[in-house]
Amino acid sequence: MPHDRLITVQGFLEQFRQQHLHRQEKPFCFVLGAGASRMSKIPTGKELAMDWLRDLHRDLDFGGQTLEKWATADNLGIPDFDLKQVASFYSQLYEKRFHDSPESGYAYLEDVMRDKEPSYGYSVLAYLLSETQHKIVVTTNFDNLVADALSIHSTVFPLVVGHDSLAQYARVELRRPLIAKVHGGLGFAPKSEPGDLGCLTDGWSKALQRIFERCSPIVIGYDGNDGSLMSLLEQMPDDSIDNLRWCFYAPREDNEENLKQVPERVLSLVTAKRGRLVPIPGFDEIMLLLQRQMSPVMKMPNLRERMQERAKKRHDLYAKQESELNERVSGKAQAPSASAAQHPTPAVNAMLRDAMSELAAANKVKPWWQWENEVTDASSIEERDTIYQNGIRALPESAELLGNYALFLENERKDMDKAEEFYKRAIEVDPKKAKNLGNYAVFLMNELKDMDKAEEFYKRAIEADPKHANNLGSYANFLVDERKDMDKAEEFYKRAIEADPKHANNLGNYANFLLHERKEMDKAEEFYKRAIEADPKHANNLGNYAQLCFLQGRHDEGSELLNRAERLNPGGVDLLVELAFYRLAHAAGEWREGVKRMADLLASGARSPSWDLDGNITVARESGHPNPELLTAIAAVITKGEPVESLERFPEWLGTTQTTQTKKQ
Repeated sequence: MPHDRLITVQGFLEQFRQQHLHRQEKPFCFVLGAGASRMSKIPTGKELAMDWLRDLHRDLDFGGQTLEKWATADNLGIPDFDLKQVASFYSQLYEKRFHDSPESGYAYLEDVMRDKEPSYGYSVLAYLLSETQHKIVVTTNFDNLVADALSIHSTVFPLVVGHDSLAQYARVELRRPLIAKVHGGLGFAPKSEPGDLGCLTDGWSKALQRIFERCSPIVIGYDGNDGSLMSLLEQMPDDSIDNLRWCFYAPREDNEENLKQVPERVLSLVTAKRGRLVPIPGFDEIMLLLQRQMSPVMKMPNLRERMQERAKKRHDLYAKQESELNERVSGKAQAPSASAAQHPTPAVNAMLRDAMSELAAANKVKPWWQWENEVTDASSIEERDTIYQNGIRALPESAELLGNYALFLENERKDMDKAEEFYKRAIEVDPKKAKNLGNYAVFLMNELKDMDKAEEFYKRAIEADPKHANNLGSYANFLVDERKDMDKAEEFYKRAIEADPKHANNLGNYANFLLHERKEMDKAEEFYKRAIEADPKHANNLGNYAQLCFLQGRHDEGSELLNRAERLNPGGVDLLVELAFYRLAHAAGEWREGVKRMADLLASGARSPSWDLDGNITVARESGHPNPELLTAIAAVITKGEPVESLERFPEWLGTTQTTQTKKQ
């Protein structure tokens, strides 16, 4: 049954409105953890902990073990270490990684936060901090996103308390926003080691107690893993904190499953303080909904117009954030990565879409992404084409609309001449837009077969945005398939994964590269696992990992992965025929049915050119396969372009195809 302290997003929003209106003496304060900064491209504590663990594995594993086997309490010297709970060992892993050189640790943290810009949710937060009574942020983060958002969206300069010696200035009565950075700020020896995070100084303890006694805390993106802030909250008298609201990320529709990811310590605290748990779809998304809820009573300005009054660069950045939020809300985020948000319930999904529509309607000129939403909602190709044309007439200088129309013409209209015309128009409008440059490179490679020109545009795309994960990964594939430059390809796979460590396609493609080109099975398995962790429903990665398991003789694991891939009903014929081949090769008991299935697939034109199936044939032969010669011939049809008629020399195949033809008649 649901936790008895759980409330809906709708309930949380209305409670915020009521307290804002009727309890002016009881403002809210925002308590932000690493999860609030994720959409600003700053890694979470768990992601940083995994990075440090991989570094330690690289430096200290002399036995050539996989990360999963090596990462134990004994090898790390961390009592009770559990890889599944790696986030809770953040401070211990930081200490192990940087204990010999604290300055290197500070430099590392500064580097991962350098040049990061606040995401959409921080713009709404900046308005609340600067123009309402809700003026306090308490954060365990080292970044400057709150202060940066205030500098972008307001003229109010915040009081930033980023060191223990300044804790006395973290007062409750304020004329301007307060940012209380309880673990320090960049440039002030931020606290990451266990001894630093275990407790707060007296100055911080007194200041925070006053804040939490005066203000109702809204906690977002914080799991209580540091011990210090969490301990303070636990030790405060239960009746001293009024209306605690603890927001937790809820990507699934089933809240019981979502609650399993909430630490027991958090659940106990919320219960003890008579607070409430709020399942939210993400920091940006809950702030968007809060903006919508509060706009009528606070008369919030149009943030787009406010930004237009400031620097053009800031305006351009905001528009980008707005469109990215729309992609997540509408489910159109292209990159298969963690950054593509999943929203928990149909009701919240509908609220988010309505909020985005209202945000678009508030603008004097319909933004390009609203035209794109209308295209998505259209029921026919003709209607989508008309909307694109109308949108481009209204916004002839929109590189986004021009580029998306080019994709539409290529993929849906199959009008390659017109598609190229609009790719060129999009690039002429904005010669530095990496997405359009990369898409045109793919077009040149796949449709026009102009490899030299394709490479030219890949390079232009990467120069325009050196951290665009899609373009980096796509160029790596190009280098493997077209240039056969394996060293350079590996360089770009690594760059792509560094740019987005949760990009399932790039992780899976790099795993394929390691398996088929480098023959490094253990390393390939590490990246298959990372790919599936990033997207558990990525059929291609599941199928490719199944192949690796079969190659290693791990039949049960391979079969389980194969079943998972097939249950997802993948649409790509290349994957379908690969999965069918693995079943032919490694499920001898299903041989006859498998041959019939393969006959249907090959008759429909399903092929997977150049995919390496030789290892599966070898394993099948060694395992006593009933007909390895036919299996070899089928592989030649799938991967080498041999005619399907070449299989008719096998009686077993001929009998199957005749039966299939009779049934079809």
